[in-house]
Amino acid sequence: MKYQINLIEAMKRFREINLSVFPVPGTSKYCVSFPEGHSTLLKEKVFLEMACSLQGQTRKEIYERLQASAR
Repeated sequence: MKYQINLIEAMKRFREINLSVFPVPGTSKYCVSFPEGHSTLLKEKVFLEMACSLQGQTRKEIYERLQASAR
């Protein structure tokens, strides 16, 4: 499936809501870190899907969903 967003733009969108994002070397996963120090791993497909949805009201919902899965 093709996404209408590239990885760099996806990272920028996550950083706009105060999350740090880093690719995990040797994998197709991304580490999303919260200011409190918690983090979660996302597969590239899920990462891009969430980034496409990071607009308006869905930002809060996605942030809360990520925070719930963070350790």
